[in-house]
Order: sequence, then structure tokens, then C-alpha cells
Amino acid sequence: MIKSLINRRIHNNSANRALLNKLPASMFWDVDRDDLSVKDDSNLIISKVLNRSYPKPWAIDILEEIYPVEYIKSVALDSFQIMGNDTIEKIASRYDLSPDSFKKYIDLEQFA
Repeated sequence: MIKSLINRRIHNNSANRALLNKLPASMFWDVDRDDLSVKDDSNLIISKVLNRSYPKPWAIDILEEIYPVEYIKSVALDSFQIMGNDTIEKIASRYDLSPDSFKKYIDLEQFA
């Protein structure tokens, strides 16, 4: 269902390309942003923006203009690129998710 949602909503059009170009280039330091497809590279784009969005939460606002929130949440939970408990906790709070459901969340209570 999520995949069909993205296929219906996401287009490699000039409006979405312009939104992608508003995001800081530093979020895509290791790839050529001009080669990214808003539709085909959605998992990569979402993961990078979420992982590097704090202290720039406005970047997530831009992301939500391109992608459906349910799709962003799905990618976030499946991503191995979103790291750091602080980052994960902020994303989890924004989307009403459990930090424990993220792939790279470390439950520090287990080490206490």
C-alpha cells in the first residue's frame, strides 16, 4: 500500500526538484544531488534528510512537501542510515513512533 501511495503522489517534476534543491547540500555530501530522482531515490533522500535534519527541523517540513508522511515513517523505520539516539528520539517524537522500533536505536537502559 505504501509503495502505491508513493507511485501516485511522487513525480520527478520541477516543483519537487526545486524543493529537493532547497535542502542543504551538506545533507547530500556523498552523492551528486543533481543525479537524484525524487521518486527512484526516495529511500536515500528520506534517510539522509531525517538523519541530518537536526538542528534543521525545517528540512523535514520540505521533505513532507515532497513525500507522504506515512511513507516517510515507513522509510524511517526500515532505514539503517538513521543513527544516534538523540536524532531517533526527535524523529520518533515528531511522528509518534517508538524509538525502539528504529533499526539503530540503542536502549541504554539495558546497560545500566
